[in-house]
Formats: sequence, C-alpha cells, structure tokens
Amino acid sequence: MLFSAELTVNTHVAPRFARHRDSVPPLKVVPMLSASQKLARVRYAKAALRRELCSWRRVMITDSKYFRLHTSGKPAGRWCTPATRGTVAKPQHSIAAHVYMGISYHGTTSLKFVTGTHKQVSKYINPKTKLPHKGVAKDEYTDVLRDHFIPESNKMFAHAGK
Repeated sequence: MLFSAELTVNTHVAPRFARHRDSVPPLKVVPMLSASQKLARVRYAKAALRRELCSWRRVMITDSKYFRLHTSGKPAGRWCTPATRGTVAKPQHSIAAHVYMGISYHGTTSLKFVTGTHKQVSKYINPKTKLPHKGVAKDEYTDVLRDHFIPESNKMFAHAGK
C-alpha cells in the first residue's frame, strides 16, 4: 500500500535533476525559530509567569477561523493500492463558515459569523474596486468589536467582578 500524500519535492524534482546534481544545491533544513528567538520567547514566558496573575485576568483574545465542509486545497492523503490510485474530486465552491470568537480567563464569547461565510456578501464596499470586500475589512472588524465583542466582554468581566 502507498500513502499518496508522501509524494514530496525530493521524490519528484530530485530525480529530474540527477544529471545536474552538482549544480543544484541540496535542500537545507532550517529550524522554524533561531536559537536567539527561542531564548527571547523563554525569557518573555518566565517574566510573564512572575507577573501578577490578575493582569492576565483582564485580557481577552479574539481570533477568526474558517470552517469548510470540504478541503480548500490538496487532500491530506488516503491509503490506496497502486492499481486504485486516482484523483479526489473537489467542489468548486465549498460551503464555509468564517467566524470570530473571544476567549478570556472568565469565559468565551459567542461565535460571530462574518464575511467569508457561504453566500454571505460583505456590506462594506472596497473604495478602490467599488465592489464588496471579499474578506473582513477593518470597518467590519470595528463593527464586530463595537457590536459584539465589547458588549459580551463587558457582561463577562462585570459578572466576574472585575
């Protein structure tokens, strides 16, 4: 059995450059973080641990996430025999939900669906193209903060006595 996602740059490209191997430098593995970056992060984390825990209790972090019914790119892979290896059909327009949410020491906010959710067109117009924005623009995020996150966080932090 073969795992179809195991096809890498080395297995496809390297053999084609076999006769030019001296002119093609080998791939270099580089760490995601340098040693100085790791040290700086460890110093920051240790300093944050020494800070008063109450200061972190007044922080709320927001983030967005796309949830898709189908993958938007190449499938991760599937087990198959060489005889049954084939292609995976991909829909042209996958159903998706683009949501924002906030999290703090005291709890979480509810999900807020924003532009990028399936068939939801932005009401915010791009001044350059005169068309609706394709993603969340600064005006939309400002409205999400004002109309959703700030009221919910006020309730959350008031309930916590902060």
